[in-house]
Order: sequence, then structure tokens, then C-alpha cells
Amino acid sequence: MSAGAFAFFKHPEWVLRVIHRVLDQAGRFVRFAVSVTLRGRAAAPEPVTYRLHGYTDSESEGMARAAGFREVGAAHPDPGRWACAAGILPDALAFFEGGKGGPPLTARAGHEEGRADA
Repeated sequence: MSAGAFAFFKHPEWVLRVIHRVLDQAGRFVRFAVSVTLRGRAAAPEPVTYRLHGYTDSESEGMARAAGFREVGAAHPDPGRWACAAGILPDALAFFEGGKGGPPLTARAGHEEGRADA
């Protein structure tokens, strides 16, 4: 599980390859990263976001597939729903609005059978 760290990596492709290498064949990886759709919003205000690496769904999925992950997918749960259920004060709900925040990326290691480094 990674929550936010990928926004700071210069070489996220390398990090994903290492994670894939050390995961068990049935291992799962979940990553939450800054999305390019959040730039300039309450959850990712300027001037902070121009220093962070944000990713589109296709970029995230492509990096995971290139690292060897299978069953890769980006999802867009509505964080506003959970914020309301958690009792977030109305003044702070703008932080969660929009529904398409940083997409969680999920991927399964699925190493090939017989791999020596699996």
C-alpha cells in the first residue's frame, strides 16, 4: 500500500519494478497518488502541486503493466460520500468535492510460473 509517496518519486517506474519483484505471486499492490485532475483544487492547491508528480489513469496503469503487474486498474471512488459519513464539517467538504480525486491504482503481481526471483 502506498498513500501519496509516488507524488515524490523521480523514477516511479523503477519503484514499481522493485515492488513487483518482491511481491508474492498472489500479492496485491494498492497505490493512491496525486491525480492531474486535482491540480489547483482544495486537495492539491498551487503552488504545491507543481512540485508533485501527478498521473493520469492511463499513465498509472501503463507504469504498472510495464513493471510486470497484471489485473491493473484505476478507480475513482467518491471521497465526498465518505467525508460526509465521517462527519467532516461542511466548511471542509470542498477538500473532498469533485468525485475524481487521486485514483487508487490496484494491481496483482501474478509472477510467471517458475520464475527464479518470484
